[in-house]
Amino acid sequence: MIKKYPITIICLAFIFLLSGCVGVNNSQKTSGSELSENIVFGKTIFELKKPASLYGEYAFDSECEKVYYACVEEEKTGLYSAKIDEETFEKVGEYDGKIVNIWSDRPHELCLVTDKEDSFVIYAQNDSNLFSVEIEKIDIVNDYPLYAWMAQEGKYLVMTKESLYMFTQTGELASKTSCPGVSFQNAHCYDDGKFVVSYTDKNYKNCQAEFDSNKRAVKKMFDLGVPGLCIDADNSKEIVSDMKRAVIYNRNQDGVQLTYDFATNSIKSAYIKDVGIQDDIIFLAYENTEVGNDSVAIIKLCEREQTDNHSDEVDEEGRKIVYLYSRLGAETFMKIFGETIEEYNFNNSNYCVRMYNGNNDYHYAIMADNPPDLIIDSSQNMLDNMTQKGYLEDEVGLFDCYCDFVSDDFESIVNKFGVQGKLYYIPVNYQIYGISVKESTLDEETVLTPEQFIEYIKKYPSFKASWNLSNAEILTICIKGNLDAYIDFKNLETHFCDSKFRNLIENIVSLQLPNENGYNLLYGAEGEIASDDIYIDLQPITNIEDISLEENLLKDEIVNIGYPNEKGKRINFLTSAEYCAIPLNSSCKEGACDFINYLLTNQDEANIEEKHAHEKTCFKGRFASIDSLREKNFNGCIGTHEVKFVEGLTISFEVTDKHVDRVNRMLEDSVVESKTNRDICNIILEEFNSIINTGTSVEDACKVIDSRVYIYLHENAE
Repeated sequence: MIKKYPITIICLAFIFLLSGCVGVNNSQKTSGSELSENIVFGKTIFELKKPASLYGEYAFDSECEKVYYACVEEEKTGLYSAKIDEETFEKVGEYDGKIVNIWSDRPHELCLVTDKEDSFVIYAQNDSNLFSVEIEKIDIVNDYPLYAWMAQEGKYLVMTKESLYMFTQTGELASKTSCPGVSFQNAHCYDDGKFVVSYTDKNYKNCQAEFDSNKRAVKKMFDLGVPGLCIDADNSKEIVSDMKRAVIYNRNQDGVQLTYDFATNSIKSAYIKDVGIQDDIIFLAYENTEVGNDSVAIIKLCEREQTDNHSDEVDEEGRKIVYLYSRLGAETFMKIFGETIEEYNFNNSNYCVRMYNGNNDYHYAIMADNPPDLIIDSSQNMLDNMTQKGYLEDEVGLFDCYCDFVSDDFESIVNKFGVQGKLYYIPVNYQIYGISVKESTLDEETVLTPEQFIEYIKKYPSFKASWNLSNAEILTICIKGNLDAYIDFKNLETHFCDSKFRNLIENIVSLQLPNENGYNLLYGAEGEIASDDIYIDLQPITNIEDISLEENLLKDEIVNIGYPNEKGKRINFLTSAEYCAIPLNSSCKEGACDFINYLLTNQDEANIEEKHAHEKTCFKGRFASIDSLREKNFNGCIGTHEVKFVEGLTISFEVTDKHVDRVNRMLEDSVVESKTNRDICNIILEEFNSIINTGTSVEDACKVIDSRVYIYLHENAE
């Protein structure tokens, strides 16, 4: 049971934000009926029949693959789960007291609250570990738990109507933040520790704000019109429910726009239990109050599919139209690819690329009768998911037929990004990641080994970064350019049980860094500009501006170095910012291949204007050509630049020959990150987290890493 502790009230900016400073542009709103034609109801996943005497609480998991249901059974409450598309529940737990809320916002995590006579019990299921904290009602008198989840350092963050509480795993009250006059409604938590809160402010406006895991407000959001449950998908779509009706909003910089109102369409009388978004498919659980409390339907919503087939479409010049789909957003996409598409269409006599104006969901776009012919996206995970579900074309055979690649270049693409000789998506745009440090903190300009890098951190414990360095981030830095030190890729042998790797893990654990990233470099905890700290910065450095910005802030020379490496080489990773993929049922595969070929080979090299040379333009030169990469991104950068930040802050800086020379040196030994390396790094990080979160010994974790990577290598060997 929790005892009374002194209360720490933190973050005055938090209370100020919630007191009514969130702006809104009501002119952006439109009625639901005007735009409802864009969205239709999908099938009912299942209907659960239950006695009227029972009540139900519902929650979708973070991937919308399961739905959880709580049901009172005599003096206990049963917790059930069902896989989506299945009509039966499986009992997964039983608890004392009434389950008053369930959440499952983050992968492999389930939180619920039970209401007992004198206390509330918070349960958190994280992978195979179940934690619980019992809270005396006196600790939150006149309040009620609305939401609870695991926050940073294994603590519980509990939200009630007017306060945010932080409890330790042993049940101690660590802190409380009170916001008198503010009424919290609900929240949505992300796997990086951030959460979005829906609340009503002192002026009775229904608002949203985003916070980090330390309860600091990090983003102002908008008046959404109705209170209730808020779920954010890709920072662009909101679902808001007041339990009697649900609406969908699209959000932009000027405000929010109502795009769908369930109450004015298919659901006339409903009690909304939970909503979820996965891959832009909207899931909705509700009780139909017209027929009484005897059934719950869980349905999918999706945007309306196009009906006109474009398989034989040609433009006015008789060229076949290649429809291209992207989730990057119009402004971002056109900045990167707009000029390239214009050049391609001007010079090509057989094909014409146009943007696909269908729905905004991968699954429905590529399964529709008239899918796009080509997809360009920056999400590796999304494209991996599409590959696993069999939605994407293996492009190896298509390129053999249609594309004029130099054999060595094409073989390189397949080796780096293919899976067992098959190629489902191709990188077409690069970013380079490196480390920037203060030159005055180094004895000499050099490349650091992982051991030197960790000692460097110990020597300067006040490092700040774009985000404070976390355990996982340090490990990623130390192993990304280093896997060949622990793996014999030629003979498929692993050496993660050796003392060198074990010492590396122990060294990182000894740093006692936070599990999650911290706050922004430009602003400290109270919002001041943190401009005098020694710092280390991890960043994509394709754009020269990223390298030079903090140099002006910190008044010191910067050394750009690659990721730490056992062999002492200057290693950096070229990672693709965008990938191309062809849907399996594309109607113009040859045109899609022709356009990808144009992106990857030398075409109209002289037509690229100098003003675009320092931007993240489409990589049209030779695949993985350092000379071409240098030419596209770093020529024309020398001179004075300005960067605008939030709150009206503008910073000027100068790019000199010295800056460009340093970047050129970093590029000399760059390599392309492969899918294999990415997968292995993820395996290592997963097992490393077991050390931090569950107390697994370093020796045991290394054994599991060694076994898992060994199995992965042999399963994916050609």
